[in-house]
Amino acid sequence: MEYVIIITKNKKRQKKVATFKTLKGATCKYNKIILENKVLFPQQYGIFIKKKIIPVDFEIILLKEYERGDELMSVRDKYGQLLTKDNKLQPNGMIIIKRETYSIEERFTVMGTKKRYNVSEIIKNFVLSKQDNLMKRITYIHNKLVIEHKDTFDMVICKTASDAERLHYTLGQFYKVNQLGGVIFFGLADIYTAEEFYTKIHKKTGWEMDRIFKTSTRY
Repeated sequence: MEYVIIITKNKKRQKKVATFKTLKGATCKYNKIILENKVLFPQQYGIFIKKKIIPVDFEIILLKEYERGDELMSVRDKYGQLLTKDNKLQPNGMIIIKRETYSIEERFTVMGTKKRYNVSEIIKNFVLSKQDNLMKRITYIHNKLVIEHKDTFDMVICKTASDAERLHYTLGQFYKVNQLGGVIFFGLADIYTAEEFYTKIHKKTGWEMDRIFKTSTRY
């Protein structure tokens, strides 16, 4: 008998995690993965066919080889509506015996760098980093989060405007919970602040204005 743990993205297999010969071993690993799945900023959007940005959801699934007499799981959508009673027997002859929501940590592009950063790395490298002990300002414009310090700034590019808003909130909560200072969170930039940043971004990057005005990024 073979048991397999996989990760799916929007109901399609994305990654094979492990294979086991016993249900006990597979279940132990499956439960351990769920317990350790602690994510600070879950990915909510992905890039699919024709580079469209669409919502994504991930699941961790435990499969087993089908045997006559196996009770097949009922699968429901997020609203609780029954989707199938036969569990869609997999092409490889396996069936789902456990499934749970799974989270993937989002990673971001920071202007002027080639590395992709998660939220913890953004906090460490761009928010907590000292710049002559001067106050920093954090705001967001469309899908861009701007961290101002001294006479310059760093810009985090998100997939969508809602991701930028959520990132701003996450950073604010981090500072609030840890009772930190040195940063002012301004939220969504007003029209005058936005125009000021458009000019600064253009001068620093040389980007054309239509690129700066974009509200989403396919990366």
